[in-house]
Amino acid sequence: MKYFNKGSESAAEPRRLRHGIIASTSLAILMACAPSRAATPDKPRAEAPPKSSSPRPDAPQTTGASTAQTRQLARQASPEDALSVDALEARARKRETADKSYPYHSQSRRVRGKAKCPKIEVISYEGSLIPYNQPIEINPHFKDRLVRFERLVMEVAVRVYGRAPAQIVHFGGHSCKTVSGRGKKFSEHVFGHAIDISGFKFDAAADADTASDAAVDGAFSVALKEHWGATDGFGAKHAQFLRELADVLKKRGPFSTMLGPAYPGHDSLFHFDFGPQFFFRI
Repeated sequence: MKYFNKGSESAAEPRRLRHGIIASTSLAILMACAPSRAATPDKPRAEAPPKSSSPRPDAPQTTGASTAQTRQLARQASPEDALSVDALEARARKRETADKSYPYHSQSRRVRGKAKCPKIEVISYEGSLIPYNQPIEINPHFKDRLVRFERLVMEVAVRVYGRAPAQIVHFGGHSCKTVSGRGKKFSEHVFGHAIDISGFKFDAAADADTASDAAVDGAFSVALKEHWGATDGFGAKHAQFLRELADVLKKRGPFSTMLGPAYPGHDSLFHFDFGPQFFFRI
């Protein structure tokens, strides 16, 4: 028979209790910190795509630039200035002939025997956005194209001089005449959708103190004959205006034929018309 010391047993009991509590607490902490594989099973790993030296043609390219930015960069890399005259004519033909209701394109230009010009409706036009130096006779359908022309003149003039012209100087619109006086073909002037322009007049800047640096403060005139080839002083700025206007008209203009110093006999004027032929020699 074994005898136990009750005093020592009662003293050891609290120690066993404390050890049990510590062990239980440690086990609970370990279980809480460990990931539960049963509750959240591991996701299968995606296989890495095989490496390729060149991207798939149909795969989107992640260059850090948006599609719009990419297109803009492409336009900068291939500027419209690089387009040939033939390409500009073809683009204008596609852009401007969508309106099949425009009259006079189907009429013959050939002159048989003595020239007798057809009768057409004409109106007197003085300008909508920019006045002309004198009223011009045109067919009513040509008016919208002159308004588009005036808008482009304003755009280029403001960019170069800081203001729009006060007047567009022209030699005339509707008239009965043949092309180059040869008597074989009617001019587009016969149909009231042609204009010959010799230059532009500018008033003095409204506020010379605050005019933009690009503006010439005083009143002046720009003449095609005098300024197209100018290289010095304000003459060079006038040449810049005329040439920028010619470039804009080739790209966005409302006319089908545009003649200027690049075409024989047009050193002193721009001839613009909207006949059935698309021909740019400006």
